[in-house]
Amino acid sequence: MATCLCSGKAKEIEPFAVLEALDIVSAEDARNQVVYRSDNSDVVVQFRKTKPKDDEHHELQSFRELIEIEQEKAKRTNAQPIAEVEKAIELLQQMLAVLTQTDKGRKLQDEYDALVVQLTEYKPILAVKLK
Repeated sequence: MATCLCSGKAKEIEPFAVLEALDIVSAEDARNQVVYRSDNSDVVVQFRKTKPKDDEHHELQSFRELIEIEQEKAKRTNAQPIAEVEKAIELLQQMLAVLTQTDKGRKLQDEYDALVVQLTEYKPILAVKLK
């Protein structure tokens, strides 16, 4: 039931939607709020939780560096057992790949992949980004 707004109509409602969006953003509990509604369309502001990035926060970056240092120490201390485990894992993965494949299974997987490509489509979405 997706309705496409013509360009003129979209331009006409855009200022109202932006103003309403700003009012909603400043309000408490602003989650998935309809900022504009007409007979044939809705404009909704959606909020997604975004985690902070290490490079944007010094304290997080410091913790990440300390964690990496400790991981490197553990890797050096346990280098031999780690190498043995990685070799065993590689061998087991190869064995598993052989045991779980058949010619028919590979053919079906190829057909499935081709159908996924054929059925893949692009659908428009409205994204509002606030900084």
